Amino acid sequence: MPHPYDAIHFDMDGVIVDTEPTHVRAEIQTCQDSGFVVDESQWGGFKGRTAVDIFTHIRENFDYGGPGSPPKPGELVELKTDVFIDILSAEGVIAIEGVLEFIEWSRGNFKKRSLVTSSNRRTQRFICQALGLDVEFDHVVTGNDVSNGKPHPEPYLLSRSGLGLRANDKSLVVEDSYSGVQSALSAETDVLAIATSHTLQELRDFQPTPTYIVDSFVHAPAAISHE
Repeated sequence: MPHPYDAIHFDMDGVIVDTEPTHVRAEIQTCQDSGFVVDESQWGGFKGRTAVDIFTHIRENFDYGGPGSPPKPGELVELKTDVFIDILSAEGVIAIEGVLEFIEWSRGNFKKRSLVTSSNRRTQRFICQALGLDVEFDHVVTGNDVSNGKPHPEPYLLSRSGLGLRANDKSLVVEDSYSGVQSALSAETDVLAIATSHTLQELRDFQPTPTYIVDSFVHAPAAISHE
C-alpha cells in the first residue's frame, strides 16, 4: 500500500547523525572556556533546541566567572561551532544505522524532501558534506533561519513553505526528540518518531503522541505505508 504523503522533512541531529552527545560536549567545553558555571545535568532539557536558545538561557540563568562582560549568545554559538566541528573532524561523522538507505528510499517515494535542523548552517553543511548529502534535499531550514526554534512550529512551517506545499498537501516529519515532535505536530504534520534518543516506551508516552513510532529505519517504510 503506498503512503499518503507528498513531502518528507528530516531532522538531522538524532535522526541522520548521532551527534547529540557531541553537541553537549561542545556546549560544555564552550561554557568552561568562556567562564560560565553550568551543571552538566542541565543539558538533558536542551535537546532539540537551537544553540542560540541554549546559550541565551545559560547567559540569563547561570553564573559568569570570566573576565569582562559575558559573551553574547551569538558569540557563544560561533565558539561552540568551532569546538563541535573540531571534534567531528577528529572523530568522524557517522550516520545512524539505516538512515542513508531510508533517505535513498525516500528519493523515489516522496515528491519533495527537506532537512530541518536546530543546528546552525555551518554545522549543517559540514555534516551533510561529510555524509554526501549536500545536494540530497530540495530545501534546508537551519537554526539560522528561524526566530522561534523547536518546539515552536515555525521550523516545519518554514519547511513546508520552502518546498512550495499547498495547504492540502500532506507532510511527514522524521524526528527523535520531544521538542521536535511537538514542533512537527503543531505545524499539522504527521510524525515518524525514531527511537534513537528515546526508548520506544518513552516515545509512546509523549503527549501529543507521534503518528508512527519505530525502533529503526528498517521498519520505517512499512510503518508509514501501513503494511
